[in-house]
Amino acid sequence: MKNGKRPKLPRGLRWDPKGPHIFFSWRDKRGVQHQQSRERLSRKRRWPKLRFLREEDDAVAQRRAQSADQSRLALSKAAELYFEWKAATNSPGTIGREKRMFRQVEKFVGPKTQLRFVDLELIREYQQQRRKQISPTMRKAVSARSVNYELQLLRGVMQFANCWKGDLDDRYKPLKEVRTRVGRVATKRTVDEDHRKSQEE
Repeated sequence: MKNGKRPKLPRGLRWDPKGPHIFFSWRDKRGVQHQQSRERLSRKRRWPKLRFLREEDDAVAQRRAQSADQSRLALSKAAELYFEWKAATNSPGTIGREKRMFRQVEKFVGPKTQLRFVDLELIREYQQQRRKQISPTMRKAVSARSVNYELQLLRGVMQFANCWKGDLDDRYKPLKEVRTRVGRVATKRTVDEDHRKSQEE
């Protein structure tokens, strides 16, 4: 270096004022700034900046590929991911109750069944078969309300995996719920029954 001056560096690089090292900085795709130094430059080795950007691009591509192929996820795995995500905004009690309700769907469809095989006909069959079942606690047929809630959870799982579309999105209809207590004053007995029904069916 002539006269003790360091050579001018390209944009994005700067000399360390306290040492002989070179610093370089860059922003990733999220706008976060990074900075790193190299004690010794070598043309045979990649710059950490280039390695970082390449690894970030690979990670983004991998996430996109996984998102596009979620239709091949098993129902149980998709449900696990869905409830983990949902736990960020719901109480543990709610998540626990919904997981118990969703077991009925997993039992019927099969926990290892891939999401791409869940179609409108399967859901309609579930509606019919589930309504014929007798609740062990209420000792009567499972209500349309419970079946709709269970299928609402299935729809949430499949929407989370970008699989609720086509006929499912256009033609799915929940069961009609019969409101037998419209206009009646709620009593402690009816409130307790509704609460027990929602938790145990």
